Amino acid sequence: MATQKQYRKGDVIMEEGSIGSSAYLIRSGRVEISKQHEGNKIVLALLEQGEVFGEMSLIDEKPRSATATALDICVLDEITHDSIAEAWDHTPPLVRSLLSTLVERIRGVDEHILASGASPAQARIRRVVLSGMSTKATDQLGGRTMELSRFPFHVGRSTDRVWFSFSKNDLLLNDSLPYNVSRNHFSLTHCNQEIFVVDRGSTLGTIVNGNRIGGHSPIRNILCDQEENVIVIGSPESPFQFQLTIERENG
Repeated sequence: MATQKQYRKGDVIMEEGSIGSSAYLIRSGRVEISKQHEGNKIVLALLEQGEVFGEMSLIDEKPRSATATALDICVLDEITHDSIAEAWDHTPPLVRSLLSTLVERIRGVDEHILASGASPAQARIRRVVLSGMSTKATDQLGGRTMELSRFPFHVGRSTDRVWFSFSKNDLLLNDSLPYNVSRNHFSLTHCNQEIFVVDRGSTLGTIVNGNRIGGHSPIRNILCDQEENVIVIGSPESPFQFQLTIERENG
């Protein structure tokens, strides 16, 4: 199903606006994901071993929404649309519809974030640090602070259900009934020297500096516009209360 390919440092693996129907799994190396906005290059993510990109084109076969560039010598597994076509044809119509809708919404969120973060660039971000504000949040981090080194950074609930084993979470939170944290709750995204919190379809949403996104709110992403940002996962009474500190070079 997959074909292994190798790229040199600086090679463009896929280009924004091009037609493609392949997804890639990184076996080794690093890949930069970027977009062009008003003549400027905006870096959306830096991906490493084990991460996947280009997957949306497997579903909707629309032009690529971003450019992927090899930052090192990269070994990738390429998965083509044709190689999964038979499995896709046997996927129940409801599941196909759900996946197509999800891809369309992700593309819309990406465009909204890009537009929101396209103001004159802030001073370069030096460090992004996550720390606990409540006892339970501090315990989840092992009593330490966590410096975030790559984005997007995904947060969700720990679960032993096999059906969700494909979920990608960088921080797993141990929650119990009644749950505040969804399996795939939110992500932190770096765009144009800004940090956004993006809802991933959570049930109760997230409160960022007093503003709710996700859950019953139609708002799905929000800019972290302070040096020290308060993130409450779930209800206002949730024990999962974190601080996200954004340190800039001129700070």
